[in-house]
Amino acid sequence: MTHPVLLASWGSIDERHVTVGDRLAMDVVREALRIANIPHRVLGAGAPGVDARHGPDSATKVWVCGPVDRSYAPQQEIIADGSGWLLLDTTVLRSRADTGRADLSFARDGAGLETRGDLASLAECADGGFAVVTLRGAQPEYRLDPERAEETARAVTAAVTRAGLVPVVVDTLVPATVSAARAGAGIEAAMGAATVTVTSRLHGCIHALRAGRVPVLIDEVPGGGKVSALASAFELPVFIPVEQISATRIHTAIASAMVQPDGAAPEILHRIRRSAEMNLRRFVECLQRADE
Repeated sequence: MTHPVLLASWGSIDERHVTVGDRLAMDVVREALRIANIPHRVLGAGAPGVDARHGPDSATKVWVCGPVDRSYAPQQEIIADGSGWLLLDTTVLRSRADTGRADLSFARDGAGLETRGDLASLAECADGGFAVVTLRGAQPEYRLDPERAEETARAVTAAVTRAGLVPVVVDTLVPATVSAARAGAGIEAAMGAATVTVTSRLHGCIHALRAGRVPVLIDEVPGGGKVSALASAFELPVFIPVEQISATRIHTAIASAMVQPDGAAPEILHRIRRSAEMNLRRFVECLQRADE
């Protein structure tokens, strides 16, 4: 080719909205061009002297993306005649006559649409571990302000990625329409499949132990809160008090949690359950006495 191929995508010009699928699609295109020995480069937001949306006229310009919604202004600019961009392997959504906007529910399988396969489907399937992250977040009732919560979240993300894992946020808040048993089973399935769980929530710890995993337990509450009490009472081996929260400390704790003996989590859970059973028995006995 006389001119190199210039590639761009949402991921190359704006990291805020890029999905894993966007990045996988770009990987597929770059590998195909490499094998074909076609010179190319990726247009980034910081490319000197180059408009991040249009690029130089001399280049063969390819925009790698998923479904294109004609109602979205940046995409309209790319689709517009004269923009010079070739939209690669994408579905262009038809505008609805009544609203002038695209119906996103028809993005992949709308009747009559010309739907092409997403390039991300061709990407290599890599073996990769992940970490379930369940943090308390900003909760005024626990003396947690947003800034402190964000600092903890950043430290956890840095530690998890340094360990070569992908952080996957799992919330213990679930819709009321889902039974508690099913919700708990889903959360515990994720924790059981994860390499490690990092949590600052009491129930995040309980779910991890029920899944057979010793979690990295963090107390975000100034002065210590209920997770500190749990860690102390039942001797959790991987615990970080609020005063010691840092990416380095969490990374070390992740390594420790990953080598805990197979029987560690069931043993801790057994002690917690014995205590809970005693507490429940006392509660029932109290009600029975009150009813006499």
